[in-house]
Amino acid sequence: MSNLRGIKISETENFQTISTLLDKLIGFSARILERVWISFDPSNPSAVYSENDILTFCDLLRTLLETNCCTLRSLHLDVKIQSVLNVICQKIFGQMDTSWSDFDLKEFVLSPPGCTPTPATVDITENGNVAAEILCGFFHTQTQLKKIAIPHIRRCGKHVGQEYRHKVLCDVNPNVEFLCVPNQDYLSQGLLRRLTNLRKLFIGGSVADNGLPISLDSKIFDFATMKEPTGAMKIFQLSQKVSNKFPSVPALDKFKEIGLGSSIVNGHELTEIIKKLHYITKFEVTSQLPVIQDEDLQCLIENMPWLKKITVSACDFLTDFGVTGILRNTCEMMVRLGNYHEVEDSILTASGNSGNSLSNVKGED
Repeated sequence: MSNLRGIKISETENFQTISTLLDKLIGFSARILERVWISFDPSNPSAVYSENDILTFCDLLRTLLETNCCTLRSLHLDVKIQSVLNVICQKIFGQMDTSWSDFDLKEFVLSPPGCTPTPATVDITENGNVAAEILCGFFHTQTQLKKIAIPHIRRCGKHVGQEYRHKVLCDVNPNVEFLCVPNQDYLSQGLLRRLTNLRKLFIGGSVADNGLPISLDSKIFDFATMKEPTGAMKIFQLSQKVSNKFPSVPALDKFKEIGLGSSIVNGHELTEIIKKLHYITKFEVTSQLPVIQDEDLQCLIENMPWLKKITVSACDFLTDFGVTGILRNTCEMMVRLGNYHEVEDSILTASGNSGNSLSNVKGED
């Protein structure tokens, strides 16, 4: 145990078990832990945990973190219990005996928004302003962070005329490579432009304080600053004769992966986002309701030439036409030129050649 560098605890049944393990680890820890990963996703979401159990967990975890503050580099706390998440910021990060500046984290994940069509999202619902203020101070001291994921904070007020949710990430390390936020309210004006090393962004679908979904605005992807293409992109543009089609490489030229979660974007805004992110290699849309349509995939074909992987849930509006690679406007132009003729829908249906819904092949290889 004296050479232990990392711990990973994943529990679904007994919350007290985690505290028992933490208590033993504190006794054996030699102040050399680099990674702490704790996950508790109860199989019974309605289970009730006593205040004493929660405080014991927070006290033990805080002690473990303080003991290893100089060596700790990665902290993942994914606890899907509302009552625990409500006090984690205050009881752990808000009551440290050591200074935040004694920590030098590279990864910080705190109960992030769900990345599946049916996310088990747990929000901070109590003392939102206090939690936001604590996180602000924490991020201000962590100058080496490369990965950040945070939960949704409900009922946040304003701080000097600024939304607390905007303020949370204002002072994050500009070299962050991975960012996972509950919704676009956490992306203040110019934040993305400042994160010049950003590689992957996931924007969840948390709702506003009134319980209504927060619609994604494509304007947050207006990175503005442009520069001339170089290397592979310049060769691609010349070989494909698309130098006038795509703008020059944006300032965020390392930004390659984006995920959009849980019905937070309508068709028009989705199309606008696709048109702005030409250099994405991985695109993910997770939703409980149908969002992606054939026209959106056609837009992907036309505007994301570097795309290597796409993940889409709720495919009710998709047919095989959307993934043929043949643009709809190309088909229409061929008809106008007389190169082929439109066929009546009844004939297509009779011959079995109509567009087949992809939802019919869900889960098939």
